Amino acid sequence: MLAGAAAVLVAAAGVSAALAWRDESAPTSAATSAPTGAASSAADDGEPPRRAATAGNPLRAEGPVTFYAPPEPGASRQAELWQDERPDDAELMRRLAAVPHAIRLDQTDARPEVAQRLAEARQAGGVPVFLVNHLPGGDCRPATPTDREAYQEWITGVARQIGPAAAVVVLAPSSLVNLPGTAACDPGGSAQQRYDDLRRAVRTLKSNPATAVYLDGSQADWPGTELMAERLIGAGIEETDGFFLNTAAFQDTDRTVAYGKALSACIAARRATGRTGCPADVQVDPAAMPHFVVDTARNGRGSWRPDKRYADPQVWCNPPGRGVGERPTTETGEELVDAYLWIARPGTSGGRCRRGTDGERDPERGVESPPAGEWWAELALERARNAVPPLR
Repeated sequence: MLAGAAAVLVAAAGVSAALAWRDESAPTSAATSAPTGAASSAADDGEPPRRAATAGNPLRAEGPVTFYAPPEPGASRQAELWQDERPDDAELMRRLAAVPHAIRLDQTDARPEVAQRLAEARQAGGVPVFLVNHLPGGDCRPATPTDREAYQEWITGVARQIGPAAAVVVLAPSSLVNLPGTAACDPGGSAQQRYDDLRRAVRTLKSNPATAVYLDGSQADWPGTELMAERLIGAGIEETDGFFLNTAAFQDTDRTVAYGKALSACIAARRATGRTGCPADVQVDPAAMPHFVVDTARNGRGSWRPDKRYADPQVWCNPPGRGVGERPTTETGEELVDAYLWIARPGTSGGRCRRGTDGERDPERGVESPPAGEWWAELALERARNAVPPLR
């Protein structure tokens, strides 16, 4: 599960608070041929294909996109604390803080946060990515009709504050994994209620001319391509800019991209035929395949496989030896992959990891982990040191 608790507001003054990032490095993923003539021509010349610009989606602009975020607060604060006694570690924290991350919107009134970040983004010349995570029942507790209507009013406030500005919205992580009416998730609720809530939210946000919206696509092979295709179709994937992957996981980029392509093809085939499953005998129109973004904030070393045997290994919970991955960029070399983004926070704890044992200590690390969503300095340092490619 994505560890995202309270948003942290960082006081900032003017342009000095702004931070922009542009990844000039060449993409490491293998290039694929694009369906457009221009992209195919570029591929024939031996250059990575460029996606055609799409009106309304800032991630599909021609050429690299500059991302904006304020410095990550936990890493920035840690750099100051370590500056005198641990200068090398402090420098790593500064580099970690400088990578643009998704700006969390889960406050009761998120409009001031949106207004401030958009103003800073304009001055910095960058595009902000907002993680919108205020959905009632997202934790599998029952949501009343009043709660659901209040959420739509909240979304309307966020959308109005964004207005015509270029922005990316990662909408409600785990909302299509933790689905009401399914096992262990609000038995009194229904999947249709969740689909309706997400469809309304998407339509409100997409009423803005330059807002891109992505829905929850989970992670490679879990809970399954067919299941996630069904849920994304139910939630109205055709009205969005696509789906996002890997926010709750550490799967490496190549595996995640392969899963995203399979999920996209399955959605396109089902929508074209009305059939269930993932029809393998259907010629899919590339233009009908949803695009996606990949969270690379923690996947530099891929997923973790414990050497020891645990009753419940909890491979998602503070896995040791992991590192941050590729920096945010739209230069992915993949037609369907709009961007690599840092959505999860590399330095926050995934919660208390007992791995099926008694007691509060993580048997793998030998310490008691901070609660979910809390900053953990040593975890952040571990992931910064293990960065692939290295932080610089």
